[in-house]
Amino acid sequence: MNASHCKLTETPRCVGSLKTLKALVLSHNSLTKLEHVASLPDLNTIGRLNPSLAASTGRVLATDSNPDTSSAVVSNNSLTALPRSLATLPALKKISAAHNQLTSPGLPDLSALSHLHELRLNDNRSLSSLPSHFGSWGKAPAPPSAGPTPDSGYQQKNKPRSRGGLEILDLGNCGFESWFGLRELAKQDGIVNLGLKGNKVAEEAVAANGFDSFREKVRVGRPPFLLSIQTR
Repeated sequence: MNASHCKLTETPRCVGSLKTLKALVLSHNSLTKLEHVASLPDLNTIGRLNPSLAASTGRVLATDSNPDTSSAVVSNNSLTALPRSLATLPALKKISAAHNQLTSPGLPDLSALSHLHELRLNDNRSLSSLPSHFGSWGKAPAPPSAGPTPDSGYQQKNKPRSRGGLEILDLGNCGFESWFGLRELAKQDGIVNLGLKGNKVAEEAVAANGFDSFREKVRVGRPPFLLSIQTR
Protein backbone atom coordinates (compact mmCIF):
# COMPACT_ATOMS: atom_id res chain seq x y z
CA MET A 1 0.00 0.00 0.00
CA ASN A 2 1.54 3.28 -1.11
CA ALA A 3 0.22 6.32 0.72
CA SER A 4 3.17 8.67 0.31
CA HIS A 5 2.64 12.32 -0.66
CA CYS A 6 -1.06 12.06 0.24
CA LYS A 7 -1.22 14.96 2.71
CA LEU A 8 -2.19 12.55 5.48
CA THR A 9 -2.41 13.88 9.03
CA GLU A 10 -3.04 10.46 10.58
CA THR A 11 -2.53 6.83 9.68
CA PRO A 12 -5.72 5.59 7.96
CA ARG A 13 -7.69 3.41 10.38
CA CYS A 14 -8.43 0.92 7.59
CA VAL A 15 -4.76 -0.05 7.57
CA GLY A 16 -5.31 -2.04 10.75
CA SER A 17 -7.83 -4.31 9.02
CA LEU A 18 -5.44 -5.31 6.22
CA LYS A 19 -4.21 -8.43 8.00
CA THR A 20 -2.10 -9.69 5.09
CA LEU A 21 -0.47 -6.34 4.36
CA LYS A 22 3.28 -6.68 3.91
CA ALA A 23 4.31 -3.15 2.91
CA LEU A 24 3.12 0.30 3.89
CA VAL A 25 4.56 3.51 2.43
CA LEU A 26 3.83 6.66 4.46
CA SER A 27 6.72 9.00 3.68
CA HIS A 28 6.22 12.70 2.94
CA ASN A 29 2.96 13.30 4.78
CA SER A 30 2.03 15.31 7.87
CA LEU A 31 1.73 12.46 10.34
CA THR A 32 2.13 13.25 14.02
CA LYS A 33 1.71 9.60 15.08
CA LEU A 34 2.31 6.23 13.45
CA GLU A 35 -0.66 4.01 14.30
CA HIS A 36 -2.46 0.76 13.41
CA VAL A 37 0.67 -1.24 12.52
CA ALA A 38 0.89 -3.50 15.59
CA SER A 39 -2.07 -5.63 14.42
CA LEU A 40 -0.45 -6.47 11.08
CA PRO A 41 1.38 -9.77 11.62
CA ASP A 42 2.90 -9.92 8.13
CA LEU A 43 4.08 -6.31 7.95
CA ASN A 44 7.83 -6.17 7.48
CA THR A 45 8.27 -3.00 5.48
CA ILE A 46 7.23 0.59 6.05
CA GLY A 47 9.03 2.30 3.22
CA ARG A 48 9.65 2.21 -0.52
CA LEU A 49 9.17 -0.68 -2.88
CA ASN A 50 10.90 -1.68 -6.07
CA PRO A 51 7.80 -2.79 -8.03
CA SER A 52 9.59 -4.62 -10.85
CA LEU A 53 11.76 -6.69 -8.51
CA ALA A 54 8.90 -7.37 -6.13
CA ALA A 55 6.80 -8.69 -9.00
CA SER A 56 9.54 -10.93 -10.32
CA THR A 57 10.65 -12.36 -6.97
CA GLY A 58 7.41 -12.32 -5.03
CA ARG A 59 9.17 -10.61 -2.12
CA VAL A 60 8.57 -7.30 -0.39
CA LEU A 61 11.59 -5.11 -1.04
CA ALA A 62 12.47 -2.21 1.22
CA THR A 63 14.51 0.02 -1.04
CA ASP A 64 15.79 0.13 -4.58
CA SER A 65 19.40 0.06 -3.42
CA ASN A 66 19.04 -2.80 -0.92
CA PRO A 67 16.15 -5.07 -1.85
CA ASP A 68 16.83 -7.67 0.82
CA THR A 69 16.49 -5.40 3.82
CA SER A 70 13.35 -4.98 5.93
CA SER A 71 13.16 -1.32 6.85
CA ALA A 72 10.90 1.31 8.35
CA VAL A 73 10.93 4.63 6.52
CA VAL A 74 8.74 7.33 8.05
CA SER A 75 10.87 10.33 7.19
CA ASN A 76 9.56 13.76 6.27
CA ASN A 77 6.52 13.82 8.54
CA SER A 78 5.70 15.59 11.80
CA LEU A 79 6.24 12.68 14.17
CA THR A 80 7.04 13.57 17.77
CA ALA A 81 7.47 9.92 18.75
CA LEU A 82 7.94 6.46 17.27
CA PRO A 83 5.43 3.78 18.33
CA ARG A 84 6.43 1.10 20.79
CA SER A 85 4.92 -1.40 18.38
CA LEU A 86 8.05 -1.13 16.20
CA ALA A 87 9.76 -3.32 18.79
CA THR A 88 7.36 -6.13 17.87
CA LEU A 89 8.68 -6.26 14.29
CA PRO A 90 11.96 -8.14 14.88
CA ALA A 91 12.83 -8.44 11.19
CA LEU A 92 13.53 -4.71 10.92
CA LYS A 93 17.11 -3.95 9.94
CA LYS A 94 16.89 -0.27 9.03
CA ILE A 95 14.88 2.61 10.46
CA SER A 96 14.77 6.04 8.89
CA ALA A 97 12.82 8.68 10.78
CA ALA A 98 14.69 11.73 9.53
CA HIS A 99 13.12 15.17 9.17
CA ASN A 100 10.54 14.84 11.94
CA GLN A 101 10.09 16.38 15.40
CA LEU A 102 11.32 13.50 17.53
CA THR A 103 12.58 13.94 21.10
CA SER A 104 14.38 11.56 23.44
CA PRO A 105 11.21 10.55 25.34
CA GLY A 106 9.61 9.80 21.98
CA LEU A 107 12.13 7.06 21.15
CA PRO A 108 10.85 3.67 22.39
CA ASP A 109 13.08 0.88 23.60
CA LEU A 110 14.03 -1.02 20.44
CA SER A 111 16.46 -3.40 22.11
CA ALA A 112 14.36 -6.37 20.94
CA LEU A 113 15.21 -5.68 17.28
CA SER A 114 18.07 -8.13 17.02
CA HIS A 115 18.80 -7.36 13.36
CA LEU A 116 18.72 -3.57 13.60
CA HIS A 117 21.98 -2.13 12.27
CA GLU A 118 21.13 1.12 10.50
CA LEU A 119 19.37 4.10 12.10
CA ARG A 120 18.81 7.53 10.58
CA LEU A 121 17.43 10.20 12.91
CA ASN A 122 19.00 13.21 11.25
CA ASP A 123 17.21 16.55 11.08
CA ASN A 124 15.17 16.11 14.25
CA ARG A 125 16.01 19.48 15.78
CA SER A 126 14.29 18.69 19.09
CA LEU A 127 16.42 15.60 19.68
CA SER A 128 19.08 16.72 22.16
CA SER A 129 19.85 13.51 24.04
CA LEU A 130 19.71 9.75 23.53
CA PRO A 131 17.51 7.61 25.82
CA SER A 132 19.15 5.38 28.42
CA HIS A 133 18.20 2.20 26.54
CA PHE A 134 19.78 3.38 23.29
CA GLY A 135 23.00 1.54 24.02
CA SER A 136 21.28 -1.86 23.71
CA TRP A 137 19.43 -1.24 20.42
CA GLY A 138 20.09 -4.04 17.96
CA LYS A 139 21.94 -6.21 20.49
CA ALA A 140 19.24 -8.72 21.44
CA PRO A 141 20.13 -12.33 20.60
CA ALA A 142 18.44 -13.56 17.44
CA PRO A 143 15.67 -16.13 18.02
CA PRO A 144 17.03 -19.70 17.76
CA SER A 145 14.67 -20.48 14.89
CA ALA A 146 16.07 -17.59 12.86
CA GLY A 147 19.44 -19.27 12.42
CA PRO A 148 22.75 -17.37 12.26
CA THR A 149 22.48 -13.64 11.74
CA PRO A 150 23.90 -12.67 8.33
CA ASP A 151 26.52 -9.98 8.11
CA SER A 152 25.38 -6.62 6.81
CA GLY A 153 26.52 -5.28 3.47
CA TYR A 154 29.20 -3.23 5.20
CA GLN A 155 30.49 -6.27 7.06
CA GLN A 156 30.67 -8.33 3.89
CA LYS A 157 32.88 -5.72 2.26
CA ASN A 158 34.99 -4.96 5.34
CA LYS A 159 35.74 -8.24 7.12
CA PRO A 160 36.73 -9.26 9.70
CA ARG A 161 33.93 -7.85 11.85
CA SER A 162 30.98 -9.36 13.69
CA ARG A 163 29.34 -7.17 16.32
CA GLY A 164 25.81 -6.71 17.50
CA GLY A 165 24.12 -3.35 17.66
CA LEU A 166 24.12 -0.37 15.35
CA GLU A 167 26.66 0.04 12.56
CA ILE A 168 25.37 3.09 10.69
CA LEU A 169 23.98 5.99 12.72
CA ASP A 170 23.04 9.41 11.36
CA LEU A 171 22.34 12.09 13.99
CA GLY A 172 23.20 15.05 11.80
CA ASN A 173 21.43 18.37 12.20
CA CYS A 174 19.80 17.46 15.50
CA GLY A 175 19.95 19.39 18.79
CA PHE A 176 22.93 17.82 20.55
CA GLU A 177 24.76 20.57 22.44
CA SER A 178 26.90 18.57 24.87
CA TRP A 179 28.63 15.20 25.19
CA PHE A 180 26.24 14.33 28.02
CA GLY A 181 23.41 13.98 25.51
CA LEU A 182 25.51 11.56 23.45
CA ARG A 183 26.87 9.46 26.32
CA GLU A 184 24.93 6.34 25.21
CA LEU A 185 27.04 6.23 22.04
CA ALA A 186 29.82 4.65 24.10
CA LYS A 187 27.72 1.50 24.48
CA GLN A 188 27.27 1.13 20.72
CA ASP A 189 30.80 -0.01 20.04
CA GLY A 190 30.03 -1.46 16.62
CA ILE A 191 29.28 1.84 14.87
CA VAL A 192 31.37 2.26 11.74
CA ASN A 193 29.67 5.29 10.19
CA LEU A 194 28.51 8.14 12.41
CA GLY A 195 26.90 11.36 11.20
CA LEU A 196 27.05 14.34 13.57
CA LYS A 197 27.12 17.22 11.10
CA GLY A 198 25.18 20.31 12.16
CA ASN A 199 25.17 19.58 15.92
CA LYS A 200 26.56 22.24 18.24
CA VAL A 201 28.68 19.75 20.18
CA ALA A 202 30.42 18.59 17.02
CA GLU A 203 30.79 21.94 15.30
CA GLU A 204 32.26 23.63 18.39
CA ALA A 205 34.63 20.74 19.12
CA VAL A 206 35.97 20.77 15.57
CA ALA A 207 36.33 24.55 15.59
CA ALA A 208 38.20 24.51 18.91
CA ASN A 209 40.56 21.58 18.48
CA GLY A 210 40.34 20.49 14.87
CA PHE A 211 38.68 17.53 13.21
CA ASP A 212 41.43 15.01 13.99
CA SER A 213 41.16 15.67 17.74
CA PHE A 214 37.39 15.36 17.61
CA ARG A 215 37.63 12.16 15.61
CA GLU A 216 39.94 10.54 18.14
CA LYS A 217 37.61 11.53 21.00
CA VAL A 218 34.68 9.74 19.38
CA ARG A 219 36.81 6.77 18.34
CA VAL A 220 37.63 5.73 21.91
CA GLY A 221 36.75 2.06 22.33
CA ARG A 222 36.15 1.45 18.62
CA PRO A 223 38.34 -0.02 15.86
CA PRO A 224 40.04 3.17 14.58
CA PHE A 225 40.36 1.94 11.01
CA LEU A 226 36.61 1.40 10.65
CA LEU A 227 34.95 4.48 12.08
CA SER A 228 33.89 7.20 9.65
CA ILE A 229 32.63 10.40 11.29
CA GLN A 230 30.73 12.99 9.31
CA THR A 231 30.77 16.50 10.79
CA ARG A 232 31.06 18.62 7.69
